[in-house]
Amino acid sequence: MHLHQRVFFLHLLHNSVGCKERNGIGSLNFTIPYTSDSEDIMASQHEIDDLEEESSSKQIKTKSKVWEEMKKIKTADGYKIQCMHCEKLMSTLGGTSHLRRHLLTCPKRPSDLENEQHRAIEEERKFRQLMQATNPEFKNLSRHTIKRDLMSSYKKEKEVVKSELSAVVDRISLTTDNWRSEHTIDEYICITAHWIDANWKLHKKIIWFKDLMPPFDGISIADEVALCLREWGIDNKIFSITLDNASYNDVMVNSLKQRLSINRSLLCDGALFQVRCCSHILNLIVQAGLKVANETISKVRNGIKYLKKSVSRAKNFYDIAEKSYQLNKSKKLRLDVSVRWNSTFLMLDHAIYYKSVLEHWGRRDVAFKNFVLSEEEWEKVQILHRFLKVFYDVTCKFSSSKYPTSNLYFRGVWKVYSHLMNEMKGPPSFLSEMIGKMKEKFDKYWREYSLVLCCATVMDPRYKLRYLDYCYKNVYGTTNRLGVVSDTLNNLYDEYERQATFAPPMTSVSCSAINYLYETNDDSSDQEYEDFLKSRSSQSEKTELAQYLNEGNLAIRTEIDILDYWKKASGQFPILASMVRDILVIPIPTVASESTFSIGKKLISPWRSSLKPNTIQALICLEDSTRTGDGNIYNFY
Repeated sequence: MHLHQRVFFLHLLHNSVGCKERNGIGSLNFTIPYTSDSEDIMASQHEIDDLEEESSSKQIKTKSKVWEEMKKIKTADGYKIQCMHCEKLMSTLGGTSHLRRHLLTCPKRPSDLENEQHRAIEEERKFRQLMQATNPEFKNLSRHTIKRDLMSSYKKEKEVVKSELSAVVDRISLTTDNWRSEHTIDEYICITAHWIDANWKLHKKIIWFKDLMPPFDGISIADEVALCLREWGIDNKIFSITLDNASYNDVMVNSLKQRLSINRSLLCDGALFQVRCCSHILNLIVQAGLKVANETISKVRNGIKYLKKSVSRAKNFYDIAEKSYQLNKSKKLRLDVSVRWNSTFLMLDHAIYYKSVLEHWGRRDVAFKNFVLSEEEWEKVQILHRFLKVFYDVTCKFSSSKYPTSNLYFRGVWKVYSHLMNEMKGPPSFLSEMIGKMKEKFDKYWREYSLVLCCATVMDPRYKLRYLDYCYKNVYGTTNRLGVVSDTLNNLYDEYERQATFAPPMTSVSCSAINYLYETNDDSSDQEYEDFLKSRSSQSEKTELAQYLNEGNLAIRTEIDILDYWKKASGQFPILASMVRDILVIPIPTVASESTFSIGKKLISPWRSSLKPNTIQALICLEDSTRTGDGNIYNFY
């Protein structure tokens, strides 16, 4: 059985393992059915209630359990009962028998009961029937065998990754994030290692996935990160760590810096060690601005809530949109999430799409009139939408990159900054206050993380220092910002040069040799040869960094694979290439780029929380190792 099949099988039986692994939590979990779209489906509450009723003969039943999956709503025809799964409407008459019958056949219900048994027995039987039908040689495996197989596979995989990390010639960068599970009180930390190998291939591996013990402060998190680095043997190879903007992360970074500075393992005294998550910073900037426009946004939000609250009302709305306005009703109205500005942008985007229908609905529904926007308000929404689209497009560009090396980010962030500056120079509008708030926030964080982005940009042969010089002069005029970037790169290069193990270059021709040639041959043509030797001598005295910067830029629209470029250039610039490798691998967002808009999403579902920490880590790390291209075995993100 292949590794991914073992992991897959374990997921199907995980609750059987998890039930016995933790007291209190595991006892209430059941096997989760596998669905075609890989969704995590938690056990329904009525099954838990059944167990509780069986365990206590004195428990008094006060309410039918069908109401945990049904709700009463008001419609145009009076009150109806609605299924929470398929949203079918049913009569309020006749007790609950017809509601129970519906739940037994509901096509969208996660699972149902058979012979009053919990779903673990049913799912295992169906799964094994399926496997035996597709492969007659399939053999049933117990949950204990599967878990032993899982832990054995994880141990082997860990050794493979350890050998890969020990073979890394240069530096490794980290991303770390931690959160509290949505369904338990457990706090988790996830640490991912990023590096570029000798063949200039970008790698990332989740190397740590553990629950944290309180207190959840910067010092305790630093202890956990330090433990991870020691266990993997990479505490002397760390270049940078990318984090979100939580206040405790500053304490954590300072603590880590002190520990890593003992053996002088940080370069440039850790000047590039802490990297702020670019996506998180953009989110803070936009959120600061949206607060100013909250009144108009709230009106749009509340109107959509009103329409979506009633199934029949929403159906009528989309029918009108399709039949009377020829709109594609598959593009639904959507609500936003308060902490995710991109969802607010999409909410406004979809509202603008249905503008005519929303105005039509306001004329026919008296209760909706409070949510109808005036022409002036619609104009504000459209202006706000156009303004936010620049931020949205930049973030999408970040997330769509398959190989998000750090050189990609400066142009996107600079586009946002230029957009703010241009809007500030324009005529006053209702956005002026919002733009001012965003600009203030941008300036605060730009000072903190621009150095990393600038250094990475210089290592792109299309930009170098000339592009930064152009950008800075356009916005600031005369400034010493370019000098700060140049000094940082020179200091960093000096450290790599000191550590280099390359053979020294061939000795250049000395001045005395040039003088001797000049004195022993007074032929005028020898002057040209002397000039040639002087130019070669001058060239050899320049560092690889200086030589690279003095070369002309590639055309700015040139499509290049930056890793392939430096792989080929490493023969000419071996020391510089070593430095570039470590700069390019710095992860700017804290998560994989394709999940930029899902920074806050939790990886742990209720049934994973019932497993032991070492089992959770094995599952997560093995799944991460088996993930290739677009083909995920499970949707963890």
